[in-house]
Amino acid sequence: MQHLDSQHGFRKHRSCETQLILTIDDLSRSLNNSEQVDAILLDFSKAFDKVPHRHLLYKKCSIIMVLGVHQISGLLAS
Repeated sequence: MQHLDSQHGFRKHRSCETQLILTIDDLSRSLNNSEQVDAILLDFSKAFDKVPHRHLLYKKCSIIMVLGVHQISGLLAS
């Protein structure tokens, strides 16, 4: 199995469907050759659904404001 350039999703000609096809092909090939197959399946969709978006936006804005204050302070000090 090649791992170089294996990112799928959000790339041209590399969708979630193409990743699934390659995964099934690798799995079938390994099983046909009586090789061991280990798989870890993770579902992050619910984790993103539970994030309070307003809180994240507030936090991001706060960080941007703090960085801006530091940059302005640096300019005033010099």
